Amino acid sequence: MSNEFIRFMKKSLLVAVTLFALRVFAVPEIFGSLIIESGYDIISSVGEAIGTAGIIMLLYERFIWRINPLEKTPVISGSYDGEIEYQYNGGGRKRVRAKIKQSLLSVSVLMYTDEISSRSISSVIFNNGSECVLIYSYLTHPKSSVSKRNPIAYGTCRMSIEEKGVLKGTYWTSLSTIGDITLIRESE
Repeated sequence: MSNEFIRFMKKSLLVAVTLFALRVFAVPEIFGSLIIESGYDIISSVGEAIGTAGIIMLLYERFIWRINPLEKTPVISGSYDGEIEYQYNGGGRKRVRAKIKQSLLSVSVLMYTDEISSRSISSVIFNNGSECVLIYSYLTHPKSSVSKRNPIAYGTCRMSIEEKGVLKGTYWTSLSTIGDITLIRESE
């Protein structure tokens, strides 16, 4: 399990315990003079707390984390323009576009040029304290007109999150191709 997932589960547990405590102490008839009237009262309060915490944490994981100033995961979702400098068949440069979708625990990358597109299979944002890095594996999907000279391939990309809206990194594929990528977020 990733560190981010473990932190998320700890936050979820804290929210559920807090909601349970509020439920129990906000409705004193459940604990009449610290004597439990029935086990059902406790079980129903636990169920309410877990259900409410689940809804709150789902909203947090999808949306609210982006505005939390204490959250260390950078927000990189958006549309990007950029350039690939590739070393395949003598090398060259190619314009690239990318769309990144992100929640607290997942990142999806769709990248495309005039000849090929790729979609992430797995991804993670890694923060080692000195830099944040997006690492993802992908599968390419070439257009039929270029599929003989640029076949389907698996690849991996490592991109540093340089500054707000700029991603720079390298990629390598199962066809032994390598290259450098620079992406700049489009203004919103």
